[in-house]
Amino acid sequence: KTVALKSVGLAALLVQHGCWVPCAEGSRMDLFTQIFASIGDQQTVEEDLSSFSSHLKTLNLMLEQSQENTLLLLDEIASGTDPAQGAVLAQAILEQLLDQDPRVVVTTHYSQLKALATVDPRFAVAAMQYVDGAPTYKILPGVTGESHAFSIAKKMGILDTVLTRAEDLMGEAAKVTKTLEALEEERSRAQVAAEEAERAQDELERKLKMLEEREEQIKTRSKELEKQGAQMFLSKLKEAEADIGQVVKGLQQNPSFKDVDAARELLDQVRNSVDLEDDMSAEPLDMKDVAVGDTVLLTDIGSEGTVASTPNKKGELQVSVGGLNLRTNVDRCELVAKSGSKPAATKKSNRPPSAMSKAGKKGGASGGNNKMAKKELAKAVRTPGNTLDLRGFRAEDVGSEVDYFLDKMTRASIPTAFILTGHGTGVIKKVIKEYLPTCQYVAAHAPATFEQGGDALTVVAIK
Repeated sequence: KTVALKSVGLAALLVQHGCWVPCAEGSRMDLFTQIFASIGDQQTVEEDLSSFSSHLKTLNLMLEQSQENTLLLLDEIASGTDPAQGAVLAQAILEQLLDQDPRVVVTTHYSQLKALATVDPRFAVAAMQYVDGAPTYKILPGVTGESHAFSIAKKMGILDTVLTRAEDLMGEAAKVTKTLEALEEERSRAQVAAEEAERAQDELERKLKMLEEREEQIKTRSKELEKQGAQMFLSKLKEAEADIGQVVKGLQQNPSFKDVDAARELLDQVRNSVDLEDDMSAEPLDMKDVAVGDTVLLTDIGSEGTVASTPNKKGELQVSVGGLNLRTNVDRCELVAKSGSKPAATKKSNRPPSAMSKAGKKGGASGGNNKMAKKELAKAVRTPGNTLDLRGFRAEDVGSEVDYFLDKMTRASIPTAFILTGHGTGVIKKVIKEYLPTCQYVAAHAPATFEQGGDALTVVAIK
């Protein structure tokens, strides 16, 4: 109690001197013109003053000088004399002081003074919190605190026989006091637990808010990086295609294995850093949509295969390509056809019917007799610009699409081209195999090698 009393006085003095006050948010301390305190023992033999008489001398000074904007601090008012007489004297002094309108803070053990708050609205009561017999230095407003004489005496080592005798002398009042102390202890513990829970909740909410803000920042940054990456990829791809186009044109005039190798190396670098252009807009395959037996396109190598095992928790699955089981991830696959079903989409060609498709094998090349053409097949490098994707087309439209595409390649002086049929039901692949030997643009053709993308592709040497 005395610590709380002195803290109030120090805060009032700090305000008088224009200093910061150590207090919680929302606290208030008025500016007082006078501050009086009666704390401690002022007895003196020289002036013939006992503890009680010295205390009364200070109280008399307060009665004479207190007024509005005065702060009075009284520790254990009217103590040091008969408790019954001291209690009524203390009440009379406090009532007189309040008529003079000062602010008064009083500490006491008198039950009669503690009860004043219930009958006089000018008084308010508060208790000091104790937990496990020790003070927490927290004030509990609106609570009447019990004196802890017995528990403090026990803590200080007073003999148990003495304490037992004191309780016997107190009679039934001792039992009531013990009950009240126990209730006060439980209330204090519950309040401490509630305060700790509230602090933990506030801390949890603060951390959760920080995590949500951090997650939002990461999402925003991720979108920015994806956008930057896509722009860089497109720029890089266009540069690579331009370089390869120059190399291919140069080969028409002055064939060079060195230039072909350089073009192949450049394209491999692009493939290793990002997917091909066709894959940029492709949505990742959903793990739930994949079943054993489904036909999928492996976008990183351009080959189709059959799902041999469903994806695990990491999205990894096995795909059978040309008799080999390859481990890949669902985000590198596109669904071509479900197990036991036809491809989902069928494309219809807008090209006019091909004259060659009607002419049978007239004017067609043998498809493999030209040795130079076969060498071109081995050196061919696939790019988006020299690849025709026939997946999903109808068989009757294949001829016109191939003629139109190869005619465009011929006019651009591009010596080799790729035709992507996929695996699927195998119908388009069979049509291409039968049609290419009859095509007037084809000098030679063969299934693409594994390095070129696998047999889902057919490489063509153009006349």
